[in-house]
Amino acid sequence: MKKIATIFVVSMLLLLISFSFSTAMNENKTFYVDDDGTADYTSIQDAVDVAVDGDTVFVYSGMYYEHVIIDAKSITLRGENKETTIIDAEETDSALLIHDAEDVTVSEFTFQNSGDGYNECGVYVHESDNCLIEESIMQKCSYGITVFVSSNIVVTNNIMRENKDGVKLSDTTNVEVTRNLIENNQFNGIYVNYCKSGSITENNFINNKRHFRFYGIYFVDIDANYWQRIVQLGIKPIYGYLFLLVPIPGYVFDWNPASEPYGIGEE
Repeated sequence: MKKIATIFVVSMLLLLISFSFSTAMNENKTFYVDDDGTADYTSIQDAVDVAVDGDTVFVYSGMYYEHVIIDAKSITLRGENKETTIIDAEETDSALLIHDAEDVTVSEFTFQNSGDGYNECGVYVHESDNCLIEESIMQKCSYGITVFVSSNIVVTNNIMRENKDGVKLSDTTNVEVTRNLIENNQFNGIYVNYCKSGSITENNFINNKRHFRFYGIYFVDIDANYWQRIVQLGIKPIYGYLFLLVPIPGYVFDWNPASEPYGIGEE
């Protein structure tokens, strides 16, 4: 009996040790980045490469000359302050690429100075799902943010300014663009290309050459946005190309445009 009891106690101890080790291994971690060398890493990409699903990469204020790639991971990338935590692409590629990923959250950064080519962006969300991009600034890029072949993406409380296009949605499903300040963009505030479902609501469109352009749009709710430089007629018609079997010129409408801009981006 003593031998059996001893074996039982040892087995239970081993089980508890194994459980404790497994729990410790599965705890989500936070990796810290600071360009002055006082944190875990000086490079954002190095921290992202080490992070696994559920982890957080926290970036202190500073200037980071990088092209950050989040590839096939579910992590949180958070800056200390969107005005002072800056990822600068030095006029090549995108500042941040999210590729083949799920459940990524990005907040509190400035993304700037992307390349000038097609799909070179402040933030490029590519073939990804269930991601949140919030509380950030995208400026001086070819596209502030592009969402391409992705679904269930939320873009909220950001500032897109001084880009060629502020936002581009292409081949997307159920993308929500809400309460963003989209201003001073050279061509389009938002360009929509073959998108279905989703919503574009309560955004400020200010001083863009063209606030909204579309080519193929299906069941996207456009509502309660502020459109600068329009006569207040009670509705906002938006001209573009509907797509049935062939492209057909036509209109979509914001049936309830805001009469005053929202307080987006104000501290």
